[in-house]
Amino acid sequence: DANAADVEAGFVVAPELVSSGDMLVKQLPGVTVAALTHVGDYSGIEPSYFRLLEWVHERGMVRCGRFMECYANNPLQTPSEALRTQVMVPVGPPSANDP
Repeated sequence: DANAADVEAGFVVAPELVSSGDMLVKQLPGVTVAALTHVGDYSGIEPSYFRLLEWVHERGMVRCGRFMECYANNPLQTPSEALRTQVMVPVGPPSANDP
């Protein structure tokens, strides 16, 4: 399917927790990210991704990983216009191979 996405959800867990069945425990490496907070309904989040990438490129950095989102509040208890989502993307300096 052309619209398929590879999605992983992450949570902070106790260090002694181990993988079990379909649930995997992974340790993520430290990384420098550019981030912004999108306020509003999830359906309107796409422009925030473009704005974040524009900000990254204006500062001479490049994207070097997958986007991540962190949800600051509960959509079942928060009006859609007040939802807060932190959008993050790993960044780094341009490589010598970049145009």
